[in-house]
Amino acid sequence: MDTPHHPFHELFAQLGLPCDRLSIAAFIKTHTPLAGDIALPDADFWTPA
Repeated sequence: MDTPHHPFHELFAQLGLPCDRLSIAAFIKTHTPLAGDIALPDADFWTPA
């Protein structure tokens, strides 16, 4: 059975991104805040992969 709780490190691993605490914190710091007129799926940090 799948649990409804999915921590950030699992999401980052699934996306092929570094998933340790420091890497996640650096990603969030680098990409925050997202401009209010940009939808999350349209953010520039996504890649085709």
